[in-house]
Amino acid sequence: MLAGARENTLAFNNHNMWLNDLDGRWRGRWTLNINIQECYWPVESTHLPRINESLLLFVENLAEAGKRTAKELYGCRGWCAHHGTDVWFNTAPTDGDPLHATYPVAGMWLMQQLYEHYRYNPNVDYLQRIYPLLKGTAEFCLDFLVKDPVTGYMVTCPASSPENSFIDDKGNNVSISLGSSGDIQIARNLLRNYIEAAGILNTDAELSNQSATILEQLPPHQIGGFGQLQEWIYDFKESEVTHRHMSHLWAAYPDDDITFRKTPELAEAVKVVLQRRGDINMGWSGAWKINQHARLEEADEAYSILHKMLT
Repeated sequence: MLAGARENTLAFNNHNMWLNDLDGRWRGRWTLNINIQECYWPVESTHLPRINESLLLFVENLAEAGKRTAKELYGCRGWCAHHGTDVWFNTAPTDGDPLHATYPVAGMWLMQQLYEHYRYNPNVDYLQRIYPLLKGTAEFCLDFLVKDPVTGYMVTCPASSPENSFIDDKGNNVSISLGSSGDIQIARNLLRNYIEAAGILNTDAELSNQSATILEQLPPHQIGGFGQLQEWIYDFKESEVTHRHMSHLWAAYPDDDITFRKTPELAEAVKVVLQRRGDINMGWSGAWKINQHARLEEADEAYSILHKMLT
């Protein structure tokens, strides 16, 4: 981490300085549907908080571009970003495939990581600096959410579960619907953090109250037919059970909305997903699984994956 990013540098990207090809995979871009965030997961717990500055500078630049995307693409206030960006801080969907391109909650996820720094280091000056970014994502979230006509819950639409798809009732592989669980979990975390920050800074009471109202209208976690935590608000048929992404487990890690002690029934549903996903797709996905098992207090399972990754 020390070699990859410091104050006044760009944030970690998919290869960082170790890309040995001028036209290598991802072309030196940043992927925002887990990769950049995962790079910063160890920063606080390893007592390297200054590295967070590189992410903050990155997000400050990204947010400026994201204001235009939020307004012109969705008619929303605030700012947003999608699954990938580059040195020009593009925030619109890229590459043309909605399987990964349609991911308008990337900015909200980035704010979770920046707010985590505040939790470790509760400095009001830092909170004041990130507050405009947090407020912008909250505004986007409130404008972007729509009411599901069937359940009445407020959900994201269009929504994806990063790089995964499901099978519809006609047998088609489909990647876009409404109300992916990962989106909802990220929105819930964002609004909670925003309400807390606005209260600490004693500002924007109206927006904070609006956020609290919408927060109560988000759908609860859903448990599906296999006993698994559902990937969508509806229990769609899975097209790839062992898929590398586990965005519907976001509430367990990096968030802690689901834990072994606090929500045991939901924790069991997370376990089912991990069992069905299997111990394949190592690398970044394996690291995510290690953290999921740690959140569930399953030390042996976490160690088993770590051992497999290192041998």
